[in-house]
Amino acid sequence: MMRSKKGFTVIEVTLFLALSGVLITGLIVGTNVSISRQRYNDSVKTIGEYLRGVYSDVLNVSNDKEVLPDDCPTGNCSYIGPGRTGTAIYGKLIVIGEPEIDPSTIYSYDVVGNTISPSKISKTNTKSILGDLNADIFETSAVSGQNLPFKSAYTVIPWEGRLEKTENDDLFRAVILIVRSPLSGTIHTYYKTYDETNMPRITRAVNDGGNNRLNFSDLLSDVAENIINMCVQSPDNNYGVRRNIRINTPGVNSSAVELVAQDDKDDNKCI
Repeated sequence: MMRSKKGFTVIEVTLFLALSGVLITGLIVGTNVSISRQRYNDSVKTIGEYLRGVYSDVLNVSNDKEVLPDDCPTGNCSYIGPGRTGTAIYGKLIVIGEPEIDPSTIYSYDVVGNTISPSKISKTNTKSILGDLNADIFETSAVSGQNLPFKSAYTVIPWEGRLEKTENDDLFRAVILIVRSPLSGTIHTYYKTYDETNMPRITRAVNDGGNNRLNFSDLLSDVAENIINMCVQSPDNNYGVRRNIRINTPGVNSSAVELVAQDDKDDNKCI
């Protein structure tokens, strides 16, 4: 006696394939969303770590090494930085959103000035003291006459991340000055925002004159010691909310840099 063999019907096979396709599609979409969110959070963390690193550098600055302006041949500049008698590093200048520069790149520069005995300092305002010490991020080459920036560093925000204003998606353009008082050694944080038309050109060696060179003495009188709020955006941000990075002033150490939680509706200025 012959028995019939049982198998799957066409309908059952079709249903199986359809359900499998839905599950696989859901898995792929979920994985892509997870990857995108991880990339976005990487962008936020990279900025936070860089800013905290700048504070650490200012707090733990070493003034026993020679600092030359970028691309300046030894002996061909009118000024030689720390490591030589009478000069010191007092902090860092961070540059964000400079025109003609990749918006994913953040730069920082040494702030170098003359040294003086604390007993001879009559002022108490840090900005005024730095002005009297001829603090600057540039030095003029005796050979070319160009303004050459002192030691610089930069970081690239991963996954095409960028910093934007809190009130809209315009690029956040600013200089942030993190310096220690030559008198007390305490850290101060100042900043100034710009639009694209009046942002000074800083990241390249340029000739004197016009608005091409950041006038550091003018900057010292212009920057303010206020809380800084910046919004992080990138193509991988699928949260629907930008994340807020905040620098709380007076900003005496790296703990001043705060990565505000994305779901903090009361504190996130970037919603």
